[in-house]
Amino acid sequence: EEVRAHDPMANDQYMGFLRLTTGYKTGPENYHPWYEDNETSVLDFLNVRYLLQDPWYKVPDPSHWRLIYDRGDGKIFENLRSLPRFYAVRNVTLEFRDQQFHEKLEHHSDFANTALLENLEVEVPQMRDDFFNARPANAPPAVTRILSAEPSSYRLSVSAPRWSLVVSSVPWWPGWKVIRNGTSIKPIRVNGAFLGFAVPPGQSDVRVYYSPRSWWVGVALASIGMGILVALNTRGRFTTEAQRTRRAH
Repeated sequence: EEVRAHDPMANDQYMGFLRLTTGYKTGPENYHPWYEDNETSVLDFLNVRYLLQDPWYKVPDPSHWRLIYDRGDGKIFENLRSLPRFYAVRNVTLEFRDQQFHEKLEHHSDFANTALLENLEVEVPQMRDDFFNARPANAPPAVTRILSAEPSSYRLSVSAPRWSLVVSSVPWWPGWKVIRNGTSIKPIRVNGAFLGFAVPPGQSDVRVYYSPRSWWVGVALASIGMGILVALNTRGRFTTEAQRTRRAH
């Protein structure tokens, strides 16, 4: 739940996003680096609810951060602009060229309304039209409600007037699965390093969960190994019993 990372096994795409958009310094000399710019909209996008500061550090913008704790050991501020973990955006920008995409992402600030994509597999032609055609400013956006949330699974209800893109601050990883109205769909990588998915017009029930294939392969191999050990142990026991019976006779 901490948006910083100081583990050598951290998601490299996520760390690259932080370095590009916030100037976040990583490396052996910065094991616990700080966010030097707490006014960046990236922290809003990352669903950061609270900011912890040393007592002597500069006070952030009160219209952005509300002071809720102030003692000798530090200060805690609540983010008044924090975006939900999942939400639908009004606008979608597609940029296939790597350099241009990274430049746009580096200077991107309107995370609340616009998502950047590197690639998109269109389900139906109407999806492409709804994603990229301009819509009136007063057009109602899709509404996303999080029904339940666990560390590796989410249940959402999405009501959309047209094909819409739901983005999240959950870091992209191949093991994430998306089930929309009972059907498995392919997740969409948004903003360079995060999980997203498309919903059609109408009401959608969506389940998002993490289930990597490597984990199930590990379970299968472990089960096979346990089965072999049990078989060998059973065979050894029966052999010993048979030897004892022969000696008795």
